[in-house]
Amino acid sequence: MSSKSTSSTRLKLPGFRRPLNWVSDSKDGFFFPTALHEKDINSGRSKGRLTPLREYTMMKIMDIVTNKPSWESKIFDEKIMSKWKEEIQANRPELRYKAAIFKTTGAISVYNGDVVKSDTAVSESIRQALKAAVASLENVPDDQKDYHPGSSGQVLDLVHPSLFPLVYGRSRIVSDRSLNVEEGVTKCGLGDVIPVPPEHEIELVGANRHSRFENHIRRPYSQTFQWLPCDVSFSAPVSKDGEPVQSQWSHNDCRITSYINNLHPRKHADLYRAIEQIIARAVTLWNMTLSPLVFREHEWLRIGYSGPERTEPPKEGGPEKGPGESDRDFMNREMEWIRANRKLILPEPGSFCPPSLPPGTEYDPEHHTPMKFLKFIDVRNYSKERGLQVIVKLANIHLTPEKPRYLGGTWHVEGQLNEHICATALYYYNSENITDSYLSFRQTCKDTASSMYYEQEDHDWLREIYGRTNLDPIVQDIGGVECKQGRLLTFPNIFQHRVEPFGLKDTTKPGHRKILALFLVDPNIRVISMANIPTQREDWWEEQIPWDDVLGRLPPEMQLEVLSYPKYFPISMDEAKEFRLELMKERMGFKNEQGRAFQYEQFSLCEH
Repeated sequence: MSSKSTSSTRLKLPGFRRPLNWVSDSKDGFFFPTALHEKDINSGRSKGRLTPLREYTMMKIMDIVTNKPSWESKIFDEKIMSKWKEEIQANRPELRYKAAIFKTTGAISVYNGDVVKSDTAVSESIRQALKAAVASLENVPDDQKDYHPGSSGQVLDLVHPSLFPLVYGRSRIVSDRSLNVEEGVTKCGLGDVIPVPPEHEIELVGANRHSRFENHIRRPYSQTFQWLPCDVSFSAPVSKDGEPVQSQWSHNDCRITSYINNLHPRKHADLYRAIEQIIARAVTLWNMTLSPLVFREHEWLRIGYSGPERTEPPKEGGPEKGPGESDRDFMNREMEWIRANRKLILPEPGSFCPPSLPPGTEYDPEHHTPMKFLKFIDVRNYSKERGLQVIVKLANIHLTPEKPRYLGGTWHVEGQLNEHICATALYYYNSENITDSYLSFRQTCKDTASSMYYEQEDHDWLREIYGRTNLDPIVQDIGGVECKQGRLLTFPNIFQHRVEPFGLKDTTKPGHRKILALFLVDPNIRVISMANIPTQREDWWEEQIPWDDVLGRLPPEMQLEVLSYPKYFPISMDEAKEFRLELMKERMGFKNEQGRAFQYEQFSLCEH
């Protein structure tokens, strides 16, 4: 049902009766950090700890182990553990700790930040329901299939937020009520045109005009477009005593309360139900992903490093002074030999001591018992009455014997600041006849290396310890996560990510990979959503109105007048695709700017 607004709840959203670049007061809560925001970059809120390569190797080993079926039981089996390699044995204490968390949450933090995965959060029955419900979007004539521009006919868009987005100066907003799922379709054409934001609203509030970051991204907001989320409400499960029960790990009932952009609610009701169930399960992983950005006790040192140390040179085997060689030349040659034979001491992991555990977690008492419970956020608590906002995308990558390889994507961060995306959930619900595929991540880091003590002109340690060289961008490749069928994967918007190349297993047959993408709007803010924007689609509008009868009752001159003002009517598919190209062009420029800013800061090992 729609709900009327009172004067005390007059609709105010960024871009409508509120500046597009509005910043919340502390009483409203602070936004989660993002790699799109200058202040988050400069303050270090979106930066990670500079991490030794050996620690990334440890995390990758644990990622591989936790891909194995029943890993959470196998790591306690002495017979199985005796067969595993020494590298895995060294990670055994932390793997047991992760097993305890997995039994509580059903998910695993793969990389600090946090990148979180689960192969059990979404049941097989829900996966099959989603797969069946999506089929009606796929089984359309070829001339109706919407392949993403520039994808060489490989990426099929089923539901995409770049089609029929909010267009400032064109889209209409209903401000006296919230539109429910049905009204979003039936109230087409109602509302006021959303004005184009003024120039000063597409810059950051209080931006430092001398900031290195701001010099690269002067306009982090779009003056033209915004992706539109749907609204989601939750109801807490009830105990045997009739009391509501909610924890960070409960899969509360979830209901989409405003329609998903480009997904007709009556024609695809089954798909709505399936997406609701997956959003409900994504909440647990989002809580794990975002908690380290609020509570720093989630991050601990596996391998500490305070600066380069080297072994003493061998006592024998050094150079001898040659006949006629000057003292200076000999000394230089001897120093070169000493430098070449003083090996860098690589840091070793310390004894694992778990910092703390999620509430309700049982842990093996034979091992270190945490002194306290970890604090976790619950994104549902940030907006209990109003729920969450989620942008939905459904897309397939199709490979054929003629086009057997997908070349991968480019490094990027999701959205612009208009959407206020704080985290992403990707559900890989169907894969067939493709090689292993991965999603890779990288992050800006705090430059602790430049303040370490090192010998004159000794820069090699930076590459050996951290995988970087002097004057490189202060960015580390974190690693990749396999995108296997049935996996739900979440990560925060402080990372850049990209899809790695993959191809057909059997190049004589076609193959595909299908995903559901859910972009979580920061729950500390509300943006214009489908609860405010009636459908803009001309084809949906025509289905609602017996248009021929309406026009037939008008004099011919009025018919021409009505049809000559398209901006007051829904948007045709052809025009929507033109808008999409404009949006893609704008965001490509923004992505390039963000990419330059992401890599702007460099390591600077000064000479002493």
